[in-house]
Amino acid sequence: MTTSSGQRVSWETYEYEPRQKSKDWYWVVGILTLGLSGTVIIFGNLLLGILLLLGVGGLLLFTAKEPPKIRCEINNKGVLIEDRLYVYEDLDAFGIDDENIPAKLVLRSRKLLMPYVIIPLYDVNTHTVETLLGRNIQQEELLEPLLEKLFDKLGF
Repeated sequence: MTTSSGQRVSWETYEYEPRQKSKDWYWVVGILTLGLSGTVIIFGNLLLGILLLLGVGGLLLFTAKEPPKIRCEINNKGVLIEDRLYVYEDLDAFGIDDENIPAKLVLRSRKLLMPYVIIPLYDVNTHTVETLLGRNIQQEELLEPLLEKLFDKLGF
């Protein structure tokens, strides 16, 4: 659902793009993990082998559930995602990556630990988003980071 007024636009989206994974996907990830963990353990690094098994096991549990829906809003203070407000002073630039469906809003932050915030724009007019954000921060051609695209292709 998208609501829009002259000063704000809000919508709901998934926290991450939902993907159906086949049983084969889980088998491949499991076999690769067991092989890699076994190799690491054979070379004498038991702790890393156990850490790999636990990490990928947690990742598999995380990917098996449906992603939660989150509420996003662009207003005169900044960009609100659920309860987290990204104020315009902390944002350096924005771009809309419309190479894929859905288009994605890419925000570049001034913070070192979280340089990019990526928000899917399902059922949102990208021109409205550009207009609202363009009043407060500059628009640049920002694309989704390569690592993010790689994880999408792999199904994570």
